[in-house]
Amino acid sequence: MSSISASNKIDDGWREDITYEDCARFFFNESHEITKERFFQVCCRTWMEDVIVNKSSDANIITYERLWMGMKRIFLSSKKSKNSSSVINWILPDLMSQMALNENPNDYYGTETEESFKVYLMGFWMEFYKTCDDRKCEDGEKSSRATKRRRLGFGRFAPAGYKGLLKGQYKLPAIYLLISIMKEIGLATNWLELCDLAHELPSTFKTFAGNDILAGLALVGLHYISTGNPLTGISLTSLFTTYFAGIE
Repeated sequence: MSSISASNKIDDGWREDITYEDCARFFFNESHEITKERFFQVCCRTWMEDVIVNKSSDANIITYERLWMGMKRIFLSSKKSKNSSSVINWILPDLMSQMALNENPNDYYGTETEESFKVYLMGFWMEFYKTCDDRKCEDGEKSSRATKRRRLGFGRFAPAGYKGLLKGQYKLPAIYLLISIMKEIGLATNWLELCDLAHELPSTFKTFAGNDILAGLALVGLHYISTGNPLTGISLTSLFTTYFAGIE
């Protein structure tokens, strides 16, 4: 990530020299107050920069506009789905009334710049997290743990307080959406490639665990199979054998 760290400065009063690596270290250090919401936003920004800088190719140039359009298509497809019990309707929060998601993904005035789409995306990730968090509150699952928690162990062992930082109702919807976006913008052409990209996510989203990625992949695979458009290399049998067999 060092090649793009200059683009990952933390805003809102943080020092100009604080990079993504600094933020990740501070997040797991009890001497700094960085909320999970704030850290998630920084991770999203870093991931998008990484995709644009390191995943683009001559045949597939990734831009903020493409990321925005891909994300919108995913949400718009959920709106068009008549099956309210489908995977995509179940896992993604309802954001259709926000961030102009109810518009045609190609319906713009021609004045948007890359910076505009970056702003749209960062605003979207902020609303995404808040909506997931609000949904948790409505379900009565908000933790009673005090706001001030002992944050230990960026790369080290830590007790239960640290493990609390790795939890959150935003995680599975976010992983599902991130994997789906990578498929939507053509970063993967088959299931194995998509799995490889998914397993790279914890290198940026350090609150994502391996089991979270497996759960996200299981849901993505189930969605594509249920829509009759499975990716090359996956079948219902292999999906259940790999991700669901042995679950207690």
